[in-house]
Amino acid sequence: MSQDHTLPVFAPPANFVQQAAVSGMDAYHALVKHAEDDYEDFWATQAKRLLHWQTPFTKKLNQDKAPFFTWFEDGRLNASYNCLDRNVERGLGDKTAIIFEADGGEVTRTTYSQLLARTCQIANAMKSLGVVKGDRVIIYISMSVDGVAAMQACARIGATHSVVFGGFSAQSLRDRIEDTGAKLVITADHQLRGGKQLPLKSIVDEALTLGGCDSIKHVLVAKRSGADIPMQAGRDLWLSDVADKQASSCTLAILRSQGHCEMPDCRVEGFVKVDGSRYLEVHHIHQLCLGGDDAIANVAALCATCHARVHYSVDAVSLETSLKKAVLDANKRHNQA
Repeated sequence: MSQDHTLPVFAPPANFVQQAAVSGMDAYHALVKHAEDDYEDFWATQAKRLLHWQTPFTKKLNQDKAPFFTWFEDGRLNASYNCLDRNVERGLGDKTAIIFEADGGEVTRTTYSQLLARTCQIANAMKSLGVVKGDRVIIYISMSVDGVAAMQACARIGATHSVVFGGFSAQSLRDRIEDTGAKLVITADHQLRGGKQLPLKSIVDEALTLGGCDSIKHVLVAKRSGADIPMQAGRDLWLSDVADKQASSCTLAILRSQGHCEMPDCRVEGFVKVDGSRYLEVHHIHQLCLGGDDAIANVAALCATCHARVHYSVDAVSLETSLKKAVLDANKRHNQA
């Protein structure tokens, strides 16, 4: 006995279709056709439409070193500018960028303007401690607004950041410091979760005694619990003492958008390799899935790869699948040529 598996289709109201990022099925099919017919031009079109480029790219996809493909390699941009400044300049400074709920239930709403100001203060604080473009920074901190601002600040000045999970041991932290040759660790006195305190600063102290961490010059400590903790003179500094007195504006480091599609070859999760294509990926997801400029998640959703997805992207259906399919298709054609 045959069964009809036709699914009912419910059309949205016309006014809803008109204001949607993809306005109706005709627009959707046109978008899909563009991607299928010429995926290089499709992604180049999206990159020009969705991102601000300090130096616009002229090259789309470079297949010379297949299967290691490079997107937008001659373009220059800054991920933090695209997350923050651009939205403030478009009149969205008073919109909520992040809603942070602390372990005790306290809720903090941070606007784009406030997050930009805090990001610049932390960026200026790092520069005052000698961190420059190309340096590596370890971020070993609990989920917090300062944690987001620290990642943004690294992108802003061109420092490569490596986010280390707050549950990792001193040995694991020490290994990542040695791997990256980091100059600075940003941490907190404690991480507060489930009514418990995890002594992040004490773990940092232990990691730095295990050897191989001579590259570390300073440790910036954010106050979360407010408890008394050991501070080593000349090395350890309270984040508030250094950052709060800094200017709330700063210059940008403009980074080359190499946009490699291969997996990173080390633990560094900064913007040296992933700035352009990865940021385009998450911005495209944000616009199609979260409603573009009107979504609160714009910044919380927009920070880049690995741990940075907490900060630059959304945990949604990733367009990385589409990018990887495009890479595989290009690789197949390359091998057949």
